[in-house]
Amino acid sequence: MERHHKITHRGPAEDFFARMLRRRPWSQFSPTAEPPRSALILRLVLATSGMAVCGVFAGLAVIIGQPLLAIAMAALTAVATFDIAVILRHRATR
Repeated sequence: MERHHKITHRGPAEDFFARMLRRRPWSQFSPTAEPPRSALILRLVLATSGMAVCGVFAGLAVIIGQPLLAIAMAALTAVATFDIAVILRHRATR
């Protein structure tokens, strides 16, 4: 039979980190002193720009006759498209 012991004494390092988290370190960097929000919009912008750039490079690779590069860029475009779909689905559930 296992016994779980509750730790009652925290060391000085744990107390230090607990104090730092209570201080709200984001208030030093944020002009409004609000806690950070989700970065889904930034992720959506980055995925969209990545999809556009990879799509353009895939088209250019087809034009110049580089099939392996075109396939690689098309695969990255598909990954970015899937990522956009996941982000939009996650935003819809919020």
